[in-house]
Amino acid sequence: MGKPLIIGVISQKGGVGKTTVAVNLAVALRMRDYKVLLIDGDTSNPSIGIDLGMEDENRGYKELVATNAPLDKLASIHGASGLHVITGTLHTRPFIPLRSQVSRLEKKLRKSSYDFIVIDSPPGYHNDDEFGFWDEAVIVSTPDMPAITACLRLEQTLSKAKVKHSLVLNMVRGRRYELRQDEIQDAFSCKIAGVLPADDAVNSALAERIPVFLSNKGASFSKAMGRLSSRYGKGTGISRIFRVK
Repeated sequence: MGKPLIIGVISQKGGVGKTTVAVNLAVALRMRDYKVLLIDGDTSNPSIGIDLGMEDENRGYKELVATNAPLDKLASIHGASGLHVITGTLHTRPFIPLRSQVSRLEKKLRKSSYDFIVIDSPPGYHNDDEFGFWDEAVIVSTPDMPAITACLRLEQTLSKAKVKHSLVLNMVRGRRYELRQDEIQDAFSCKIAGVLPADDAVNSALAERIPVFLSNKGASFSKAMGRLSSRYGKGTGISRIFRVK
């Protein structure tokens, strides 16, 4: 595929399943025979290691950004999927990388041999330096007014930074109290790239520390995630469906 496609998974509000989406998207891409690196860049609440049953790994995002250590010395392999993972490290204060450190990180990632690099980012406000080098951003939201309103502010930030992005709706139940997809689409300039249903299989997988895309391929969430990952074409990524007006 040439240079890796760097995908940031982002949300303005916590509790919308951002990390679940990042983990399962990375696994789904790996299951399509791509070489994938998953990075836990959520310095406020890193949990990818827990979700993958890799909580004992002691090498993390801070070491990746703040030192000259090469990727292959920091990445661990998730045995069940073959996914390469750089876990997060919980600190008393969230680690906020300097602009020079972000620039060095980008150079490391661009020189790597991965097809896709998925970065789970912290929720809330972001400095442009943190995501300006992403090729794509996936905004994760639930279909309720507080989450969608927060994502509109986030979309404005991404548009200003000229980062291509799309919206993924998560935990969709199809209830009358939820915002309709057409209402949500009308409010955004970007496409709704995926709709992921609320699914008890996700909760079971989190408890088992196995991504639901691996533990239950027949689950409704897994099928929807498979459709989302299939948008990534060989050599093209999904840039064609992510647009900024």
